[in-house]
Amino acid sequence: MKKTGLACVLMLTLLAAFPALSTGKFLNDRVTNFAGTVSPTGSISFRVTVRTTRLKNGKKHVSRGVSRVAFSVPVSCPGGPTTVTRNFRPGVKLSRMWHMNGLPVGDNSSGVADISGTKRAGTIRVHGDLNSTPQGQDCESGVLSWSAAPQ
Repeated sequence: MKKTGLACVLMLTLLAAFPALSTGKFLNDRVTNFAGTVSPTGSISFRVTVRTTRLKNGKKHVSRGVSRVAFSVPVSCPGGPTTVTRNFRPGVKLSRMWHMNGLPVGDNSSGVADISGTKRAGTIRVHGDLNSTPQGQDCESGVLSWSAAPQ
């Protein structure tokens, strides 16, 4: 009797420590890094995570997300041309087309980046105030095309 009671306590402890075991869920993450170029000059890279979950009813659920984005793009500012380089961890869900609008790129957060596309190609636009100096205000990259491939 004591062994059975001890086994039950041990099993309940394990199930509490690992909720995925108690709900019947199975998680499988596949991470792919993409890197590419921004036209006419620049670079972009991002990480796509695909998570497969087995539901209680036995069906699979697949979700995709972008967990990291880094880019370097040329912009025109009143003080002259410059390059904006940023690295983000946005955590957005990925569908056939994805959009990340309003990513802060300036020192005072009024400069933003708008990125959209698929896993292979899309557009990026950086605009606004990049810093508090007059040379870094009202900057604009225009809509630039990018393409990327798995690494």
